[in-house]
Formats: sequence, C-alpha cells, structure tokens
Amino acid sequence: MTANLDPNAQPIATLADLNTAIESAESQAANSGVFEIDLAANTTIDLTSALEAINLKSGVILDIVGNGATLDGQGDERGLFVYAGQVTISDLTIANATAQGGGGGGLGAGGGLFVGANVAGDPGQVTLNNVTFSHDSAVGGDGGAAGQTTGGGGGGGGVGGQAGIAGGDGGAGGFGGGGGGLAAGGDIFVQSGASLTIGATSSDPSGSSVGAGVVTGGAGGGGNSFSGAGAAYGSGIFLDGMTSGGGDGVEKLTLGAGQIAGQTTTISGIIADEAGSVQGAAGQGELVIEGQGTVKLAPVDSKGAATANTFVGGILLEGGTLELASSGAAGAGALTFVNDAKLVIDGTAMPANLISGFAAGDVIDLTGVAFTDETATLDSSDALHFTENGQTYTLQFDAAAAGLSFSATSDGAAGTDITVACYGAGTRIRTGRGEVAVEDLRVGDMALTAGGGRRPIGWIGWRELDVTRHPDPRAVRPVRIAAGAFGDLKPRRDLWLSPGHNVFVDGVLIPAIVLANGATIEQVSVEKVVYYHVELDAHDIVLAESYLDCGNRDAFANGGGATELFPDFAPRADRATCCPICKTGPKVEAAKARLLARAQDFGFAATRDPDLHLLADGARIEPDRIEGRRYAFSLSGHVKDIRLASRVWTPSHMRSDSADDRDLGVLATRLAIDGAPRDLTALADGWREVESASWRWTDGFARLPAGARTIVIEIGDDPFYWTDRSDATALLFGFVAGARGLRAV
Repeated sequence: MTANLDPNAQPIATLADLNTAIESAESQAANSGVFEIDLAANTTIDLTSALEAINLKSGVILDIVGNGATLDGQGDERGLFVYAGQVTISDLTIANATAQGGGGGGLGAGGGLFVGANVAGDPGQVTLNNVTFSHDSAVGGDGGAAGQTTGGGGGGGGVGGQAGIAGGDGGAGGFGGGGGGLAAGGDIFVQSGASLTIGATSSDPSGSSVGAGVVTGGAGGGGNSFSGAGAAYGSGIFLDGMTSGGGDGVEKLTLGAGQIAGQTTTISGIIADEAGSVQGAAGQGELVIEGQGTVKLAPVDSKGAATANTFVGGILLEGGTLELASSGAAGAGALTFVNDAKLVIDGTAMPANLISGFAAGDVIDLTGVAFTDETATLDSSDALHFTENGQTYTLQFDAAAAGLSFSATSDGAAGTDITVACYGAGTRIRTGRGEVAVEDLRVGDMALTAGGGRRPIGWIGWRELDVTRHPDPRAVRPVRIAAGAFGDLKPRRDLWLSPGHNVFVDGVLIPAIVLANGATIEQVSVEKVVYYHVELDAHDIVLAESYLDCGNRDAFANGGGATELFPDFAPRADRATCCPICKTGPKVEAAKARLLARAQDFGFAATRDPDLHLLADGARIEPDRIEGRRYAFSLSGHVKDIRLASRVWTPSHMRSDSADDRDLGVLATRLAIDGAPRDLTALADGWREVESASWRWTDGFARLPAGARTIVIEIGDDPFYWTDRSDATALLFGFVAGARGLRAV
C-alpha cells in the first residue's frame, strides 16, 4: 500500500509544503514501504529558496506525481536532488533550475536533477516518466581571488547549492587566484554508483524530454597561469562513471523503459562522461535502450545546431527504436543489438560506430537515403556499402556479420530499410535426401542448386521473433508466396520468406516484398515468426518448394520464382551475387504484371469503388448521396468518434510500375464540415503525410472532428482495390481459401 505524504491531505502547490513532504519521506523508518507526494495539477511552484534534498533510508520508496506541474528554479535555485533512495518522478517539468558551484571553484552539477550515491545507504535510483527538462543549467564556482601574500582558493570539489556539501575553499595557489570550478550536466548529473532510467508509462501522453541545458565553468581567480576558467561538460546529462570502489567504471543510463509504441523520449542536450571529456579518465557512460517506443538522440549546441554526444561507452539496443538525429548522436563505442530492435539514422551522414549483434528481426532504417534499386554488399572488412544516386554510404559491422545476407528495401516512406534475409519455418529445401523442411536441415546436407549441382550446408541459424513487440513490424512480417502464384505447382506449397529474401525470376533476383501484390504474394500479419538462415560454401540459388525458374519465359504460366540464398560464409572482398539483383526496372514491372494477371485468374477482383462510409461511434453510416466523386453524409446527435472509412490499397501492389508501398484509403481533394471548408493539412489521426495543401490521402480509417452534423468530401485519383475473391472461381483453378492463403486441392 502507498502512503500519501501531502500536507493537509491535498495536492501540493507551494515550496513550503513540498519541503515538508520531502522531510516527511526522509523521516520514514527503513524498509517501511512506498510513499507518494502529489503536486497540484498544472501548477507552477517557484523555487524561491533551496529545495530540500531527498535522502531516504534503506528500503524506502518515494513516488513524486507531478500531474503536469512545473518546478521553476527562476534561474537561481537547483531542481531535485536525490542523495539516496529509490525515487520515481512522473508527469513533471523542471525548468530554469541552476546548480551553482560554491566559492573557491566548487563543482556545479545537475541543474535540474542530481542523482547521488550515498555510500552510507542505498544509492540514488531515479526513474523519470514523462518528465521534461527545460532551460536548466550548471555553473562552476569562481576561483578564489589572488591575495597579497597567499594564493586564492583553488578548485574545491563540492556540489553547488546543497548545504553541507557545498564547494569549499581550495588550497593555496601561490600569488595567483584559484581555478574556476567544473560545470557538468546542465539538466542531469548521475554520480558514480547511482542509477537513472528515463522513459514513460503506458498511460503517459508521451515520453520524457531532456532539453539542451547550459554548462558554464567557473571563472578563474586570476593572477597566474593556473587560475583559468573551469571546464564544462554535458549540457544535457553527465554520467560520472568513476572506477573507485571496485566498480567496472561504466555508468549505465537506461532510456525508453516502459514506453509503448508511439511514445518518444527525446534527449536534445549533450550526453557526456568522464572518459569522453577528460583525456586519460577511465569512467565511461553506456546507454541502454528499452521498451517499445522511440528514443531520439538529437544533441544540439548552444545555438541550436546539431552536434555530437561525447560519451564513449556505446549503446545497447535491447528493444524499441533508437533514432539518431545526426551522425555523432551515438557518441563513441559500439551500437550493439541485443534483442529485436530498430535503429533509425536520419540524414545522409552515417555514424562511424561499430555495429554488432545485428541479426534477423533487427532493422536499420536510413530515413535520409531514398530507396530505388540499391544493393547492400559487405566487403572483407565487414563494412556494408550501398549506393544511391551515385553516393555510396557505409556502415561498419563486426566480424559476426560476415555470414549474413543483407537486404535493402523501402521503409514504407522515403527511406531505406536494411535487414537480414531468411527463410520462414516450414519452407522445404531440396537436398540430396529429398525435400526437407528448413528447420530439419543438418550441417553437411547437400543442397541442390540451379545448375543441377550440389553444395554442402555449412551453417544453419534461426531466430524466433515476437512481431507484436517489434519496433517496426512491417520490416519483419513474413511474405507468403501462395502455392501456384507463379504458375501451376509453382511453387507447389505456400512459400514463406522474410521480406528481403530474393526470388529468382527471368534471370534476375527480386526481393520478395517487391513482388507483393496483396493477393497471391502478400505480407502477412502474425504474432510470431521463426526465421532460418542457411549458409553454403559459395553463393548460389537453391530449390525451395520444388520449383526453380531459369528465366527467359514468354508466358507467365511457364515462368515463376525460386528463393535465393546469400550464404558466402567466408569473408572476402568481392561478394557479387550469382545473378543481378533488381528492385525496379522493366524486368520487375513485367514480373509484377504477370503476377497480377495470375492473381485475377485465381478469382481476385479489383474495383475502383472505395466503399466510402462513416463509422459514427462504431456504427456504419452510408452516404446520403453520391454525385460523381462527391460524397455527402449527415449525422444526428452528438457523435464523439467519427471515422471516414474505406477500402485500402497499396499502389505497388496494384500498379506494376509503382514502388509506393504505403497503405492508402482515398485521396481527399475537398472536405467541408457543417458547411465550412476544412484545412486538410490540419488533420491528424488516420491521415497520411501532407504532400500538398490541396489534397491528402487517408489511411482508410481517418478521424473527423467530433460533433459534426454534415460532412461533404470530394475524392480524386483512380485507385484499384482488391475485393473479396470468388472461391467458386478459384476452385476452377484447383485452389480454395485456406488459413494460410491459397492451397492446392
């Protein structure tokens, strides 16, 4: 049970009451349980004097619930100081807080939050959920002034602004003044041995935000060359990470914990550590990315320009999405994939960090590299190269990447996804001992190849993915190629591949996802999938599900596809594929056109009717009238949730010359609510990205303003939508609908 510490049994709105509540928390006996401090909703508490430090006894847990409140340091007072104990802070803004180093060159650290490590009790363990830091600062104390016969104060090493541990006077400095104090962590300082987690809970509207604070070293006392200004590190967060006390010298900062998809924690201030700040220092800071949401590292300097983080301990990607807004945002050290995770790299400058642990289920999304037809190749130094419009981009992987088959595909927007190509469980591979399910293959089995030869299987890897928890499900959902999709018994059974796995068609290799048409070849939503990666002794084409196309086919019934493997286990400089890889161009368009024709032979029918209707609090509402492309609706009563619903199409599925793989509803060219025109660019939920001020696509389930009585919408373009397939027609071709798509009868 949680005990409330609010004075007067009501939420806190004053500094005096907040200090009283903190003192009450400090007075609780060891191991006495969980206590809560509630701040008045959306209030601002001005910190006109020092805020009480939080120094909890062992086993005492404190929750500070902000309810949208703000602690305002007014440029003079520091924010929260957690010296010892487990503290969770939620839904709070800490603004304009300043940690001022004491006289004699005292340390100024953690303007908004200082997380200490009380050696006499539990170290500070702080969790931030939906907490924002804005315009906070850390200022080192000025060095002591030069005297007549003795030197001024040197650098004292205390923490500014906290009674009892303020910066002290330094030792004598000759006839000169003392040096200025260090400033570290404009927003947050994490002392060695303490811990900090930044994220959100599922009920929070968003994640946390750490702005670019200010760090200013103290001025020197003057008088000699040793009395210069103090150094300043980490405008956002400083990770102490000292090696004293037998520790490993690594201070971990956990980001994104508890976040769900759609929530984002943004760190705009510079993250620094000792080793990255002071030459010869050993203490390192390491970031750990967790949760299912996004962590965005977007460090900027004092003028708002992109800059680099300076921590050197690397980043562990244990889940969710890590977005790097600039090439230096990851600091130094390796980017290590631990579990299924997504790395988003904005812009066109690639990070120099080593990438390790990359495997099936992981995704690297290059949002600034437009996808057309690039091929990703790994050289003998495990550097992955891909070229777009004459520009070559490079990512450096570790040696374990030597056996991977990399695939470059569209990310569904304007960028490029890098993934690992694999077979889905159940796929049968033809071997010297017959057709064998990929999960039953053994090292040493002889795989039959396109030329009729045999190659030994040297290694088999597998990985099970929880697609529901993956940060980018569309990058890992399997592609099902239905039995007969390319022709009679071609393939004989449904073939399941990863999206980037290549299929051999008309003498070229085409990624399975590029051939998707939403009918006979489609990406399937599943909760879990197991992928297998099989490596041979050289690059070749293997037979899967008893079918291989050798190219040069005039009629599609005589054409088809077979899976391609990029095994090449031993690293070497030239990893050319046995056939060209094509993602656009005449051969891809021809293959897609034949697949569409074959799908319609199966009974799949296309229509231009969008089936446009409203869902009003869940109830279907048909249009009152349809005049060409103009649809008019009327509603009675106050409706809270209004959705413009329609069929959904994917241009790349329905048009052989399109590479647009977005799911689109209808193209709205005009919208009027209760007789008044509405700005299409101002709409949000269910509306695709803004491409023009005069039109905008929906996603098939677009929200409209609540309470509307009349709605008139005009639509444009000529999309094709799949309708329900006629099973009677399909039966004529020997197929019926099955749980996994088409199956032979």
